[in-house]
Amino acid sequence: MTIKIPSLVSDHIYTLEYEVRDLRKIRYSHSYFGEPFEGYPLAILQPRGATLARHFYLSKIYAYFDAWQFLAEFRQLSLGTPIVIQDYVTVGNGRCAILSHAYHEDGWQAQTYREMLAERAHELGLDVGDYEQPILVRRVLSEVDLVLFVNEANMRLNQSYSKDEWAAVDAHFISGDLLLMLEVKESPEKTFMAQANSRFVSAWLGKLPESERVAILDARTHSVDLAGVARLERALLARVYGSAWLTMLTYDSYDNDIRSVTNALRWSIIKVAQVEELVKQGRRPPDAAIAQDVLAAVELWVMFKKSGVKSVQIFLSQENMFTDPTETQTTILAMFERNRRSGTRIKMQLDGYCDHVLALPDENQRILC
Repeated sequence: MTIKIPSLVSDHIYTLEYEVRDLRKIRYSHSYFGEPFEGYPLAILQPRGATLARHFYLSKIYAYFDAWQFLAEFRQLSLGTPIVIQDYVTVGNGRCAILSHAYHEDGWQAQTYREMLAERAHELGLDVGDYEQPILVRRVLSEVDLVLFVNEANMRLNQSYSKDEWAAVDAHFISGDLLLMLEVKESPEKTFMAQANSRFVSAWLGKLPESERVAILDARTHSVDLAGVARLERALLARVYGSAWLTMLTYDSYDNDIRSVTNALRWSIIKVAQVEELVKQGRRPPDAAIAQDVLAAVELWVMFKKSGVKSVQIFLSQENMFTDPTETQTTILAMFERNRRSGTRIKMQLDGYCDHVLALPDENQRILC
């Protein structure tokens, strides 16, 4: 499978092709511990060298290993699957070093990568083969100026992804287990900035590209700033509701009644995310999940507001409706109408439901008993 990726700093468009290779047969710059590999043209392809800070950065990524970072298709040269020209890694040397270390340790990181690689390769129409250390790479098909390519590939512009696009990416970087350990405060801001929840925030930050991470850290305290809090909110909205439409609506709607609902979704997102994660892990019954019903109710609420009809009851009774809401969705929609002027009251209703589900006994433990 071939893809075309434009440079972010010039008018070049590069054509790349996905391949599965043996990691031991390609050449990358440094080992996981920072030793340069003989024969790799460091001055041309990796002028930054290896520092203690680099090893610390790699070790954090390894500790919170997320195979998706190594396999995803980004619309940027600098992110995602490593890029090779001939047998040399030109982009993703650090990712190759981490993966090599994972294979050497042969722990859960290597197992996770192998499993996800098999799925990704199938999607791309590739065969993993019998490689002992398989790796997915992107090979540059056209002739390029090596120095120019490396410099362009390692440069990026913050405007390249919209906030909603980054939300979909960031959602994959959230650890479900750490999410369940969050001590939920009265607002997402206070939750994410609480010292008790620093492990969750640090784990998420550690998975972001370095330039993205620096942009949302307070220069004085080195903790996540308000922009980072907003970004985490967006990531959770994308993780729970999976709708770019909703994340855009949540921040960009000017209708007061719609904003009451979307503000409530923002303020309650952590508890809703915890409920969805428990259901996903099989620790709560499937019918305890609420996200899809909430999403459907929001869609109905927006349709109702645009319809000009005076009440939800009349709106739902009209013929030729495009949707057939369930009883739960109708109940949530009615709750939106009753509390249309108060996002706080809507949040209290959602929180109340989530608190009930969170207090239920663990389904897995009950089965074991």
